[in-house]
This record gives sequence, C-alpha cells and structure tokens, in this order.
Amino acid sequence: MNKGKESLAYLTFLVDNYHNLPKTMVFLHSHRDGYPKAWHTDFDGYDNVKAVQNLQIGFVQEKGYANLRCNWEPGCPDEMQAFRTPKEEHRTTEHILADSWPKLFHDTKVPPVIGVACCSQFAVSRKQVLERPLDYYKRIQDWIVRTDASDYVSGRLLEYLWHIIFGQEAIHCPSYRQCYCDVYGRWFTNYVESNHLHPVVTPEKTITLSEPYSIKPLVTNATLGFERVLAIGLPERSDRRDTLTLTATINDIKLEWIDAIKGSDMHRKAWPAHWNTGKINRTIAELGNWRSHINAVRTVMEAGYFSALIIEDDADWDVALKSQLEIFANKTRAHGNAGRNESLWTTSETPTHSPYGDDWDLLWLGSCATPPAPPETAIFPGEGDQDHYVFSAGGGMSCLYGYAITHESAKTLMGWLLDVDEPTDFAISQYCEHFQCVAVWPQLIGEHKPMGPRTKDSSIKEGDDGSFSEKGETSGIVHSAILDMLEKVGHKGRWEG
Repeated sequence: MNKGKESLAYLTFLVDNYHNLPKTMVFLHSHRDGYPKAWHTDFDGYDNVKAVQNLQIGFVQEKGYANLRCNWEPGCPDEMQAFRTPKEEHRTTEHILADSWPKLFHDTKVPPVIGVACCSQFAVSRKQVLERPLDYYKRIQDWIVRTDASDYVSGRLLEYLWHIIFGQEAIHCPSYRQCYCDVYGRWFTNYVESNHLHPVVTPEKTITLSEPYSIKPLVTNATLGFERVLAIGLPERSDRRDTLTLTATINDIKLEWIDAIKGSDMHRKAWPAHWNTGKINRTIAELGNWRSHINAVRTVMEAGYFSALIIEDDADWDVALKSQLEIFANKTRAHGNAGRNESLWTTSETPTHSPYGDDWDLLWLGSCATPPAPPETAIFPGEGDQDHYVFSAGGGMSCLYGYAITHESAKTLMGWLLDVDEPTDFAISQYCEHFQCVAVWPQLIGEHKPMGPRTKDSSIKEGDDGSFSEKGETSGIVHSAILDMLEKVGHKGRWEG
C-alpha cells in the first residue's frame, strides 16, 4: 500500500529494522536537487547530497533529532492550530489534528499550537528512535493504513508530528542562523527572495555573525569553524592515515583526505617553469609536496568551499585545541577592519562572515618558525605554562602543519604558487608578505614524530641511519592529541619491559 505520502515508507523502515537500526538515520524524499521539485531542500542548489554531506552527525547524536530544513516558511511558528477559531476551510490537515492526536500518542492533551519547518526531511539517532517501543511505530503505521483521511492529509499530518515523535517540543523553531550552525556547521544566512517566495542560501554564502550569537559552537564543531578540514597524505602512508583519522574521530573532528603526489610521478612538463633554475637544486620530494598543496588549494577553489583548514598527515594538536581556537578566533575577530599598518588588536563590533573574522587571507595555525616579538595584547593563555602569541605574519614563516584559507584567498594563493623555485612553505611565507596572514606561536597544530624507525618521520627526506625512537613526540604541543589517543585506545605496555 502507498498511503500517507512518505510517512508510510519511513515507518515501514523503522518497524522492519527496529532491532537493527543504524546509529544515525537520514530520511529524505526521492528527488535529489533542483527547483521546483526540491524547493523545500534547504541547501545550495536545493541539493540533498550537499545537505547530507554537511550534516553534523555529532549534533544529531547529541539532540536525537534534526530537521533538515531551517527556513521557517512554511511551518513556523504556528502552522497547526488544533482549536483555531474560526476554522479555515483550506487547512484540511489541521481539521483532523484534535481527533487523531489521542490515537497516535495515547494522550488526550492536544497541543493547541504545533510549529515546525516543513517538509518531512530529517535526521534522527538510533537512541532517539528506541525511546519509543516497536508497538508505537506499528500503531502509527496501522493508523495511516486505516484512517479515512486522504493520502495527502494523513501524510501532511505526520509531516508536522515527526519532531514530536522524536522527542521535541510541539513548537520546534530554532532561528535560521542557529539551525544552520547546529545542523550543517555553517553560519551563513544570506537570504534572497526567489519568485516562489522561499528564501534560499545563495552560492556566495555570505552572512552576518555578531553578538549575542556565541563563537564557541562555531569554532568547536566537527570542522573547527571552517567548511572543510582537508588532510594531505600519500595513499601508501596508511600508518599516518590510521593515526590521524583515529585521533580526529576521538576529538570529534571530520577529515577529508587529499591524496598527496610524488614528485617522481609528475611529468617534467608539469613542473613549475622556474623549478631548479636557481642556485639550489630542489629535491623531487619537495616537488611532490608543492603539487600536493596546490591540489588542496585548488580543491577549495573548485568546490567553492567558503573556507578550509589544510593539514598534513603527520599533524597533531593539543587535546584543548577547540578551546584554544575559541580564544584564537576572538583574537582574529579583533583584527576587524584594521589595515596591515594599523593595530591588529583593536576592539571591533563589526559583524563578520566567519567566526575568525573577515580580515585575513590565511591563518597559519601550524608552523615551525620563531615569530617577531608580538605586543602583550596578542597573548592568550595556553595549556600549562605555555602562552600563545597571535600576530600578523608578514613573512619569515616555515612549515605547513596546518593553515586555513578562504574561497577568495584560494584564488590568489593558487596564482602565487603556480610558478615557484623554492619549498612550498617558503613560497607561502612570501605570499604573506603581500597578503593578510595571521599566525599563532607556539603553533596550535604541530608535527608528530611516531614511535619506531626515524625514517617514518618524513615522507620527503630520503635515507636511513638506522635510528629508532622508543616513543612518539610532538614538539610545541603540551598535551598531544595523538599521545592522548594512544593512551586511551592503544595497546598499553605492549612494548614495555
């Protein structure tokens, strides 16, 4: 039987799989994207694939339920009013609410007002589904089959009840800005009115972020306040991928991998025009490193990510990274609209598009260079006795353990890197002499050297002197997230004694 629109299909899945449900479930309509068919899909291009790719699984697990539509229209704040006086004839679904409620919930206390953004596309956790017994879902399933209400009316009634079924209040209408932050990890709320009167997010993804909205949930999400976290690594270095992926997962950080390139695999015609034309001959491994980073930068540009954090596969960070980033974000936001020669640390109430502020092209979070002496106001407290200094980086930087760029700066950085005759980090340091880069020292992202043969330390350097390290270490990081991960889930004491 096909009745109740999508609701019967959803319920059949829950009933048939009740004892074997996945940890997180996403319920969607069959149309993938495009207007008008997917007009209610609240994401760029009305695209459900992009919506699911950006879905914050951690939020779903924490709250149990997430409506995939943040736009209030239609549905919020008071779409269904069981006792509306006088009745409005066109609200046929509302007419059956009062009589149907006791049959669906075994409760005679009918909410006078129900509000939720339409349209039966949501994510729910297994734990939340199991809050109700199997017989409950069977009862709703049976009601849909037996009710005299039409396919449209019965389905639309469930459309405005799913959030209640999954433990939310009758009126579930978070602000668009808060919803987009929680559900998609994005803080962009630029509206345009289309001809069908449903505001959509524009491709430019511009928003205003200002108080009283807290920075903390934005920079402590699974992508650390950026749209993506991209990790560069050679496919054959599965040891590094295993370590970094496990560490990121334990720290609730979502990685996407960019395959690194070996310089030896590059055609000579693809080398930069001035490569090895200077006094120093660069290694073939350094060439591969350049190609790998430019591929990551190109990914940001091509995919249209409004920002991305790029790290290498030997990256490590402090277990307190998210709280450190909250302080760092406040420092970079204080940058405001100050020019390069003005004070970096002026207080600014200017709304920004990013939780890290707008006045930057690159955030250098992981380097190995000693910075110039910063002003006292640039200091923020770190872990233990380690203070961090935030400063405008005008060159003199090295190492690319971690750096962030925007969609706009990806264009200028890629242009800068098209022709180089030096290591990638030196080239990016020169880029910072001409563009706005903000750095932190000691670094928030460092380089981890694992236990084992020292040849594991680098994918660039050649040779083997036979040396061996009995334990892993990360310089510049007080409480290594990798060592913390190994302490929590590693094989303790296996190689001791």
